[in-house]
Amino acid sequence: MLMLGGIFDLGRSVVGVSNLRCACLAALLIVATFSGCGEQPATAPQAAAEQDNSLEAEIAEMIGKLDEADQKLALEQKFCAVQSHERLGSMGVPAKLELDGQTIFLCCEGCEKSAKADPEKTLARVAELKAANATTN
Repeated sequence: MLMLGGIFDLGRSVVGVSNLRCACLAALLIVATFSGCGEQPATAPQAAAEQDNSLEAEIAEMIGKLDEADQKLALEQKFCAVQSHERLGSMGVPAKLELDGQTIFLCCEGCEKSAKADPEKTLARVAELKAANATTN
């Protein structure tokens, strides 16, 4: 009987501690739910759109630092002649290069060596970029 009473008492204290933990967790959950600044967090599409707008503004600012004639050429080309996934202006003011009498733009000065290594390939790529950009505008 004493043994049963001890087990029962032990069981009751474990249940009491367990109930206390549940109550604390519930209170914490309620506080966490209703606390905060009241603003809704940006959704993934909103955050992506804001990031795109920010990048576009940065690109426009960098392209805007070129003279007017170069701005027109850079906008026609839109992407680097060497690293064709890099937008002109996304890495600072585009680097201007003359190849065989043609003005082209690069995302950065680091691409100049590659562009000069094979001028025909570079100029062909610029022609492709301009043609692709002309069809999307």
